[in-house]
Amino acid sequence: MVSKRVQKGMAGVASAPRDYIVIGGGYAGLNAMAGIQRGAPEKTVLCVSVSTPGGSWTQYYDHARLHAPHPHFGVSGIPWKFDDPHVLAPRKDVEEHFNDYVDQMPERFEFVSDVEFLSNKQNTDGTQTVTIKDRTTGKQLELQAKYVIDARGFDYHGHTRREVDPNFEDSDIPETQVEDVTKCLTATAACDRLYVVIGGGKTGVDTVMHIAKHKRSGDDILLVTGSSKQFLNRDNVVPRKETMSDEKFAPYTLAEVFLELACKWDGHNGGDILKLGQEKEYWHALEDFPATSSLLGALGVDERKIVEDNCTIIHNDYFVSCKVLTEPVVTTTTVTCGGSTTTTTTTTTRKTTRINFKHAASQETEKEVVLVNCRSSTTPDNAFLEQAHPLTKSGILRFGSVGGFTGPSNYLMAVIHTKHPEAIAKMNLYGHKCYVDRPKSKMTANFLVSFFTSTLANTLSIVGVLGMEEMEHFTGDVGKWYPPAQQLAVMEKVMAAAPDIIKTAETHCRRLVPGDEQPKDVLFD
Repeated sequence: MVSKRVQKGMAGVASAPRDYIVIGGGYAGLNAMAGIQRGAPEKTVLCVSVSTPGGSWTQYYDHARLHAPHPHFGVSGIPWKFDDPHVLAPRKDVEEHFNDYVDQMPERFEFVSDVEFLSNKQNTDGTQTVTIKDRTTGKQLELQAKYVIDARGFDYHGHTRREVDPNFEDSDIPETQVEDVTKCLTATAACDRLYVVIGGGKTGVDTVMHIAKHKRSGDDILLVTGSSKQFLNRDNVVPRKETMSDEKFAPYTLAEVFLELACKWDGHNGGDILKLGQEKEYWHALEDFPATSSLLGALGVDERKIVEDNCTIIHNDYFVSCKVLTEPVVTTTTVTCGGSTTTTTTTTTRKTTRINFKHAASQETEKEVVLVNCRSSTTPDNAFLEQAHPLTKSGILRFGSVGGFTGPSNYLMAVIHTKHPEAIAKMNLYGHKCYVDRPKSKMTANFLVSFFTSTLANTLSIVGVLGMEEMEHFTGDVGKWYPPAQQLAVMEKVMAAAPDIIKTAETHCRRLVPGDEQPKDVLFD
């Protein structure tokens, strides 16, 4: 249920100046608000969002679930309503969690939905004039704020449509968007179906499992992976609580995965590093196929088995086209009765569908083909692709993915901004030296390791400003999933490797400076 404190549209928005205006009401935006609440709860804050609390989660497919244990996802400081910490929270519970934050936020905090940010202008006194638009009425309003935080993180606009897929050529069959799969599964079908799931990331494997659970017995599933993906092995990186203790550690922590890969990176050997992770089993891939990339989706061994047992997988290949073929089938029937012979000829039409791939041989089927679009949902303006200094040329604060994922980044940097605003310009922060031009180019292994490296280096800088005592108040740290003794051991390991982390970041990442932008002239190899 949407929080009663959410105001739909800007009709009741007062024109009084605010201390902060936060753009975006999802994982990043709500954590930015929580960070301000932690550092300066007396401030006035207005969050403007196109959606109700939850951002992209309000638009995801209905079978979406968290990738990892819920206690370390969501808004810092807000408890979940599950007793079992291993529940991979479904979409409706994630939305409820986000609305729980809005329910309890300070009275001087406001959340307005169905409003779009249009522009900002920096005033001579350093404050900001922000223009927003009501998405229902179209009316515009100017507001004043001391600070503006652009917390549009993932900026979900659905999954890549085939019209912009460079591998797609033609199809006689329309595609079903992943959001509509459940409706398709419950619709009456005249014959058995072949579900062709296009895209082998976390959305693709989620969808294969969903179809496998609800399909009819005569239906089949084909998964076309695109570039083959590595998944974090949830059972080894975030194992069940009861399997760990101060005497029995998890095989790997997420920080150790980041650390090992970053310290072995020479700027170009990301693919070899991913292979190392697969050998050590903190990564794994469907059918152990050598994978070329990863988007940090977490997949359990049991989930992997469901996918492998219920579909045919076309690895490291792309859906190109789909053609419906018809051919006449002539049937001759001869009947002899009382010395008289009668011959009857009937002509029917045999209908098949040919599915073509970029590399693999075509497949033909007489079943009804359902094409399911699970291509990447990563947009060019995604916070993970464009990394720049939080102090932008326009005067807006954009914390993006500077601290790893957008929730922690916005929470921790908002705390810094409220408590140590002068420190942000002096922090040693890093980002990508190269670029991913979506959807033309891929998020390669070197992109991934660049992200790991900059995350580690920036986290060291954040801890240096806030101190460990303040970091303890942040509940979104997945490191707290592990036994206390392991947390301490990992912290010591990271601190010992700090010089190497900074050296790698200085060499193969880009030092961020106030007002810079993501360079786009060189793509990741």
